[in-house]
Amino acid sequence: MGKIASQMRRWCLILLLLTSVSLLGWPSAAQSQESVVGAGGMSVTGVEHPELLPLDEMMGSFMREYNVPGASLAVSKNGVLVYSRGFGTRDVEKTRPVLPSTRFRIASVSKPITSAAIASLVKSGKLSFDDAFISFLSPSERAQVHPQIRSVTIKQLLQHRGGWDRSVSSDPMFETIKIGNALQLERPATQAELIRFVLQRAPDFEPGTKYAYSNFGYCLLGRVIESVSKQSYGDYVKLNIGKALGATSLDLGETLTTMPNETKYFVPSNRLVTGVVAGVLGKRVPTQYGGWSIENLDSHGGWIASAEDLVAFADSFNKPDACEFLTTPIVSEIFAEPTADGKDVFYGYGWLVRRVGKTEKVNTWHNGSLPGTSSLLVRRHDGFNWAVLFNTRDGSNGKRLSSLIDPLIHQAVNRVEKWPGQASSRN
Repeated sequence: MGKIASQMRRWCLILLLLTSVSLLGWPSAAQSQESVVGAGGMSVTGVEHPELLPLDEMMGSFMREYNVPGASLAVSKNGVLVYSRGFGTRDVEKTRPVLPSTRFRIASVSKPITSAAIASLVKSGKLSFDDAFISFLSPSERAQVHPQIRSVTIKQLLQHRGGWDRSVSSDPMFETIKIGNALQLERPATQAELIRFVLQRAPDFEPGTKYAYSNFGYCLLGRVIESVSKQSYGDYVKLNIGKALGATSLDLGETLTTMPNETKYFVPSNRLVTGVVAGVLGKRVPTQYGGWSIENLDSHGGWIASAEDLVAFADSFNKPDACEFLTTPIVSEIFAEPTADGKDVFYGYGWLVRRVGKTEKVNTWHNGSLPGTSSLLVRRHDGFNWAVLFNTRDGSNGKRLSSLIDPLIHQAVNRVEKWPGQASSRN
């Protein structure tokens, strides 16, 4: 019986290896879930294309070097999805493999999505980038806003120029207990309560005078979207961004539960912290499951998605006039430099922007991280887009995975001589 079982396992592995190779062209959803065991015993899912071996090798080597449990990488070229594979495991205990369709917390890659939602409201004429954000508050709420921030515009919030600097006053989105104590609530502050608390206080700098990355500013943008649309932030984005793209994986995450087809998240230190959300309040919990509230992060860090759907989202900026929520003038404004300093790298509306030499071309991107996750979305000037998602935050060297892998994906893409269904890219 032992010999027969061994032979059956061997034949199953051969069949999996054979079914992982497809003809040129992108596979169906069913094909893309095939799983093989790669070098070093790592699970690799999605269809193998021999000509895209540089990407497979780069991901396998990277994950082994930095001891990454699971990841997903998708690449598009000129609007066509040409690569989508899952690597490693989404559940260490059950050894379930990451699939191309697996959803991950994308953290601050949520910001380009919020920017796109604001753009859709601008396109429909319901607001302007130059509107003051307090114009979307109720009269009673406006009366409580500190005078120095009453003129802050939607544009300034998008560009992180609203006056809040987390290096000075900390990040209120992760200070719910501290703010709750300041308000004498004897519980963590809700999102609405922390917004009121911050808006009543003077900003850290004169709005509009400098850049300082602010999760709180993007939290306010989510509330503007709700005020204008008369819908919840999540519903508006799913109906007006997700549905337009066919991005069915796009959803707001939940702090304590893993949603359907979502990976689990890993913090190697197994760090326990005091829970700050209902159900685990005051208890010792893993930091990625209750140490902060992902529901509070919605418009600046709360989305989950697959790498494939993020690549489709990125591609919409390459053809804005065919997009339901963008136009060419709006995209030009999104990627415009906030100042006239001629900087090579700057923050636009929800995207980091880098000039390509002395040309008008730009590369745009955003990364994100939270305990248990690291993400990167890139739009390159030559028509390539990619998204890479991890179910842990840092490599074994303690550095952010999104920063470590960024140059490696550029190099791997450049090494591909022929993409599926296309002629060689080199002579």
